[in-house]
Amino acid sequence: MNPYSRFVRVEEQQDFEFPVFKSALVPEKLLYLLPYEDEALSGPDHTFSEKEQDSIEAVARYMAEADYIPSLVLASRTKRAREAIDIVSSSLGCEPAVFMERALHYCSAQEMMDRLRCVSNYIPSVLLIAGRRTLEGLALQLSRGYGPYTARAHRNRMLSDFPGGAFVALTLVVESWGAITPKSGLLEAFIRPSDLRPRDI
Repeated sequence: MNPYSRFVRVEEQQDFEFPVFKSALVPEKLLYLLPYEDEALSGPDHTFSEKEQDSIEAVARYMAEADYIPSLVLASRTKRAREAIDIVSSSLGCEPAVFMERALHYCSAQEMMDRLRCVSNYIPSVLLIAGRRTLEGLALQLSRGYGPYTARAHRNRMLSDFPGGAFVALTLVVESWGAITPKSGLLEAFIRPSDLRPRDI
């Protein structure tokens, strides 16, 4: 059963508003992905190793430098996700709205896409923090295999190596989150921890 088949859209909840973003609807949506290594053996209470934490910190600094600032963070309810949220918020110098949901740790890429379709249209950008395999599948489903050379190059690199601690930025060419379909995203960036400068990792 799809865990989001009965999810109520945020804008339909009368007691929940995003006044900062109600000035205009954004014709394109920005989606950022920050995966952590899957925890099949250690479970959701596993924390980052020192190396993993350094990688997340380096990627968070990259996000700040590139101005990839999410309006909303959707994350699983795991210790790694909580640690990543703290690191990203500190590096960006802001505290975006955060929703932590248990289902995001166990869902498939398709179910993650269904969850995104429920995001309020007043939200211009979302950061997803969840397991590597789910976010890898989502990135490959959403990104086009054609388009600008850089987008195709990023996608080919994703196909060859998509580690935990990587960062993906997608521009979704849709007027609403509910209109997301496979291949509706333009891959703007794909950064692995090993791609960053030595001083940052």
